[in-house]
Amino acid sequence: MIHIGEITAFDIRHERADECRAHTNKGYMVSVQMGGEDKTAKISGWAIYWSDKYEALQLTCYYPSKKTYTRPLSDCRISPVRELGEMLLTKSGSTIVTPIAKATIYGERYAVVHYPDADKPYVFKMDGIGFAAPTAMKDAPVFHYFTAVATARQERAESKTDRDIAANVVRQLARLPASADTALQAYCTGRNGAQAPGQGLIYPFGLNESQLGAVEQAFRAQVRVIEGPPGTGKTQTILNILANILLRGQTVAVLSNNNAAVENVYEKLEKYGLGHLVAKLGNQDNRQDFFGDLPTWPSSEPEPEPAPTLEEIQALLARLKQHLHDHNRAAQLQLELDELIIERRYLQQWQADSGMQAAASLDKYGLSPRKRRCC
Repeated sequence: MIHIGEITAFDIRHERADECRAHTNKGYMVSVQMGGEDKTAKISGWAIYWSDKYEALQLTCYYPSKKTYTRPLSDCRISPVRELGEMLLTKSGSTIVTPIAKATIYGERYAVVHYPDADKPYVFKMDGIGFAAPTAMKDAPVFHYFTAVATARQERAESKTDRDIAANVVRQLARLPASADTALQAYCTGRNGAQAPGQGLIYPFGLNESQLGAVEQAFRAQVRVIEGPPGTGKTQTILNILANILLRGQTVAVLSNNNAAVENVYEKLEKYGLGHLVAKLGNQDNRQDFFGDLPTWPSSEPEPEPAPTLEEIQALLARLKQHLHDHNRAAQLQLELDELIIERRYLQQWQADSGMQAAASLDKYGLSPRKRRCC
């Protein structure tokens, strides 16, 4: 998904002069010239913004007397200035990465950003954004394979609907940002990065030992595959993963080639009174239905019971892990014991049928069923 940042134009009426008073940024001495005149020593601050009225970038200088003076940026000169080519833009507090065509950075304070196919630039404060160079992810054979499959599906689509869907996939693949810290980058390059464990995990939807391990592994790597036959609790594992993502204040998309699989997850969340946390999107009909009848947020009455602290949950979880391990070990030992009983019965039957009498009991050797079969 490509997200073009919100339109950013700074209203000079709300630009506080005390925020602009210093003319040094990160060790740079910033100089400002307007109409060929050096204003650096006379002003208390400056700001760049886009004017829809004049359809041009403007520079406003602030004076200690509270007066302001504005000129088109094209008539001014700010130093230092540097240019960036194709880059990826990120915003503070957001995980969205947006490709840009180019950017001009003035005095390490403002960035004038040009997006691909945009008809005007956008202005950002440098302390709220960051830039990163795109990777070579799209040159990887895996990414070429994805593109080739999507193109083939578009060319061979039998209906206009299928052709439009495939064409959209081709467009989205072309617009994907080649960001270094994404799961797609890890998948295409075969370099699955480790993730910091972060806070403790919770399991509000129940678990067994294999599900517990699957959830833990899901939060330790950029890419993780969980597989199992029907009835092994994959949906329950997904629900526990979703719970921990929401606990971290993050968002998540649940996707599937099978709409029924996604619907199953939604129904389980709704059953537990969490349907209001889910936006059913996907096709256009789903989006229209969702936004046409938004789920109501549950009222705070009656007051819910206080939840245990995360530390209390983790202490209980440590005991639960040991219990699950012991339970599985007991089941494994019981299985081995059942196999031994069966093997012993067959051995005794063979001895009786062949008229052979064992010279000594095999019990004292502690042989496993596999070793006894070898004998």
